[in-house]
Amino acid sequence: MNLTKHLLKPLSYIGLAITLVPCILVFLGEMEVEIYKQTILFGSLLWMFTAPWWINKS
Repeated sequence: MNLTKHLLKPLSYIGLAITLVPCILVFLGEMEVEIYKQTILFGSLLWMFTAPWWINKS
């Protein structure tokens, strides 16, 4: 496992968590929809730009 994979894999999981956790918070009424939209956009972009570099690579 190279250094790039060591850095990008945790970043992509953080992006995935940033995408999923706000969904639960909005459902529970703990987060406003506007903040949710910005947060999920950031998390999605982080996931999309980091995950392809390590998924399905040997």
